[in-house]
Amino acid sequence: MIPLETIRRRLLLATAGVSDEADASDWRRVELADAWRAAEDEATRAYLYWLDTSDRMASAVYRAAQDRADQAQDVLAAHAAGA
Repeated sequence: MIPLETIRRRLLLATAGVSDEADASDWRRVELADAWRAAEDEATRAYLYWLDTSDRMASAVYRAAQDRADQAQDVLAAHAAGA
C-alpha cells in the first residue's frame, strides 16, 4: 500500500507539471526514492516474518526482498550521481 504522503507528493508534482529537465529529474528522484522506501519496507516485513517463523522459505523471501531493496538503492544512488 502506498503511504498517503507519497500519493500527495505525486499529485502535487503531477499538477505542477514537469516543465524542464530539473523538474523531471526531481520527479524521477522522488519516484526512485519512493520505490526504494517501499522495497525497504517489504524487506523489513519479510525479515520480521522470518525471525518469527525460522522457516527456510521465509528466509528465501527475505533475501529476495532485500536484493530488490539493494537494487533500488543502487539505482537511486546512480541517479543522484548523474549516471
